Amino acid sequence: MAKFFFTNFGFNPEYELATERRKRFQEIEYGPSKSKSKIAFWTAIIYVALSLGIFLRRTVNFPDPLPGLNTLVFKWSIVAASFIIGLAVLAPLLRVISKFHKGQLSWQHCLTAFTIGFFGDMTFDFLISNFISVLKS
Repeated sequence: MAKFFFTNFGFNPEYELATERRKRFQEIEYGPSKSKSKIAFWTAIIYVALSLGIFLRRTVNFPDPLPGLNTLVFKWSIVAASFIIGLAVLAPLLRVISKFHKGQLSWQHCLTAFTIGFFGDMTFDFLISNFISVLKS
């Protein structure tokens, strides 16, 4: 199962459950209704949405009361770091999202990924800043 970590996100759980018992270590099949190219397309869009959620959280001055966007974060290194973090979070996130959507690919996957990227980064930033302030006091 570890060799399918970045290829099997549970988009077709009924078919995969039936074939998993028969073909444990063979190449995964996605069933007749979903082609590999369609799944790759949706996975790429979801990855971009997740990474943009992480990156755009840094551009919004939230929860600070300052209006506008923080343009200091528009650097290639910060964009690359957001996409690297997005790659690390992508596989577990897609497994969880697919369980709630019962394997149906839709734009809800993309919006959920963007939302989790945005608010996940904000929550992590909040927890780290509070942890550091506790350590300093």
